[in-house]
Amino acid sequence: MNYWQGKKVRLRGIEPADAGHFIRWNLDSERARYLDFVWPPISDAAVRAWAEEKSQQKLTGDAFHWVIESENGEPAGSISTHDCNPRYGTFSYGVDVAPEHRAKATPARPFCWCWAITLGSYATRK
Repeated sequence: MNYWQGKKVRLRGIEPADAGHFIRWNLDSERARYLDFVWPPISDAAVRAWAEEKSQQKLTGDAFHWVIESENGEPAGSISTHDCNPRYGTFSYGVDVAPEHRAKATPARPFCWCWAITLGSYATRK
């Protein structure tokens, strides 16, 4: 059994090859409005460098960024935690699901995993 994998989705680390998906996703301004704000255009090379950096990032602290992968191995979006404060047991998160996967309820399971791991780890520290 793999805790990070369900019947229809799994969470995995960002790989350099995912840059193309993030480049495509970043072009959707309507989608960006729901995440944070509409970021200005950046070069494809910058996104590739970001994906390379994320793929090499060590697990430190409680801030993570994963790709949500569908049952057929296709990246369906991403989920991340940030602004984590174990002392107070608080964190922020972001979920981004590609439009073609939204109707499939793809993000529900990864969100539950993310929530349970972060809050569960905070509860054991108190």
